Amino acid sequence: MQEERQKSLVPLPDKDTIYDYQFDTKAGKWKSWEASVPDLKIKEGTPFHEITVPTVDTFRNTYWLTTMIEHKHHLLFTGPTGTGKTLCVKDHLLNGLPQDKFMAILLSFSAATSSNQTQDIIDSKLDKRRKGVFGPPMGKRAVIFVDDLNMPALEEYGAQPPIELLRQWMDHGGWYDLGDKSFRKIVDVQFVAAMGPPGGGRTHITRRYCRHYNMIALSNYSEASLTRVFSTIMSYFVKPFSRDVQNLAAGIVEGTIALYNEAGKVLLPTPKKSHYQFNLRDLSKVIAGVMQVKPAKVNEPDPIIKLWYHECARVFHDRLTDDEDRFWFKKFTSELVSKCFKKNWAELSSGPVMFGCFLDLEGDRSYMQIDDMAQVKQILNDQLADYNVTSTKPMDLVLFQYAVEHVARIARCLNQPFGNCLLVGVGGSGRQSLTKLAAHICDMEVISIAISKKYGTAEWRGDLKNLLRTGGAKGEPTCFLFNDTQIVLESF
Repeated sequence: MQEERQKSLVPLPDKDTIYDYQFDTKAGKWKSWEASVPDLKIKEGTPFHEITVPTVDTFRNTYWLTTMIEHKHHLLFTGPTGTGKTLCVKDHLLNGLPQDKFMAILLSFSAATSSNQTQDIIDSKLDKRRKGVFGPPMGKRAVIFVDDLNMPALEEYGAQPPIELLRQWMDHGGWYDLGDKSFRKIVDVQFVAAMGPPGGGRTHITRRYCRHYNMIALSNYSEASLTRVFSTIMSYFVKPFSRDVQNLAAGIVEGTIALYNEAGKVLLPTPKKSHYQFNLRDLSKVIAGVMQVKPAKVNEPDPIIKLWYHECARVFHDRLTDDEDRFWFKKFTSELVSKCFKKNWAELSSGPVMFGCFLDLEGDRSYMQIDDMAQVKQILNDQLADYNVTSTKPMDLVLFQYAVEHVARIARCLNQPFGNCLLVGVGGSGRQSLTKLAAHICDMEVISIAISKKYGTAEWRGDLKNLLRTGGAKGEPTCFLFNDTQIVLESF
């Protein structure tokens, strides 16, 4: 009997592991995940940050997410930064689920998140079914996505109040009203959560809460997956360019992945270099930077190679703090230029490589190479004079070589979607002044806060509301300039 049962079992394929296959119940056989991944056709004009390339990893994670939601099981994704946890869940909840049956509620935890805030947000999204019972609109099920689940700070006795509130629902089916203290039963709700590994502000969450979840750990993408993702994006980007530029697409992807992998091995974090931490977002920033150019302005191979080097330098080199690390970066990228593009970097570039968007301020502000430093200084001085005419606080700046380079770096970030900068330097090095000039060049309004003796959380919230009204409600390009001396309270 046992032998017959074993014969009836469908054996696993010999190659790869069990994680590379799913069992197709209709066909009665094992099926490779890779064979199920759909091909992607990117629509013309889609910006970089909206492109999602399906891979084996994303397809597999979406499959488990769909299955768990259908069977009303809670799911927890955990893994390092940049593995697509938030993107995968948000995309599926907002676009993959039938809107007539499901309702998505999105939460994002931080170190300052309180249990009252969490309860208020969830309660505001739910309807009253009958006395003491609340839930989503009738006929729907609410899927609550909690991002950065392990970010809330520990309280005096080691607990995390927002997590304890959610655990109360898991254990008892509801929580108590903050007003009349009556018990609110909450129905037709399930949770999906995502978090990174403990460390860097993230903490361990209690096992009493963890036990309610089915946990799936996401590992970093394999090199094959990364190559597939960025090759798809680069192939889409280089279509309007000349044949010579199109031939560089594979080299750009290969060189960027090689630099990312080697930087993770060589540039290790230490107490002095705690910011030497690279993730997949750094990899995508290089590709996003290369995609800023237009065929009408740059359509030759050599400028594209210089652009690739420049974007690698902005993402990796600008983070380095000592000459030894900078020397390693320049040496390794020179070797990559020879290996991936069959060019000699010393012959390609004789001086510093700069790209910027302020050579054609009257036109479409194209991203192009800066060759004439005297011309750039003249443009920046004209912009500085223009800023001083319109500003209540004029600036008296001398724009030497390094100041010009820093303005170009800051302007590059401000022109990109989700382009945020952390400027590190000693007092008087021009962080705020150069940011104001770069924002003026990018036609952005600079908003900052004014600290006083009575400045507290209420004033901070008021300033943030004004910022969000300007940038979000009115849609005006806005730069929020925030200095470390303005952090009066840690909760800021």
